[in-house]
Amino acid sequence: MRELSAQLGYAKLTDSVRSVVKELVDSGNVELIYPERLNRPDQKIRLTRAS
Repeated sequence: MRELSAQLGYAKLTDSVRSVVKELVDSGNVELIYPERLNRPDQKIRLTRAS
């Protein structure tokens, strides 16, 4: 998620970015690579087929 924050112009992961990612995950548009460990350092986000 740090990569996403950087691409959006944030110096670090903010609550705003976390909130938006949570909304996207809840809606099914994206999924976490490691859903069981949200704070995993190498956590990644990928688009789902539904999006």
